[in-house]
Amino acid sequence: MHQHPLFDLEEIFDRPLRRYELFFSILDLSALDKGSPVGRKPLKRSAILRALIFKNLKTIASLSDLSAELFERPALTQILGFEPI
Repeated sequence: MHQHPLFDLEEIFDRPLRRYELFFSILDLSALDKGSPVGRKPLKRSAILRALIFKNLKTIASLSDLSAELFERPALTQILGFEPI
């Protein structure tokens, strides 16, 4: 069983998220999200591109490390444009 913390530690200790939020708010990647009305709802391509840009900015070595980083920081996933779980 996974227990969620009472306080979001990112809000308390991780102010650099605000810097990424400002950076990604400037980028207009809406043209990437034109999808087909057929089939399941796809992941947003713009969110995937933002995640890859974040990976390079933070010099994260692999995609599995990026996945772990995003899993541990749900506020970051929302900044990047992914749907909350």
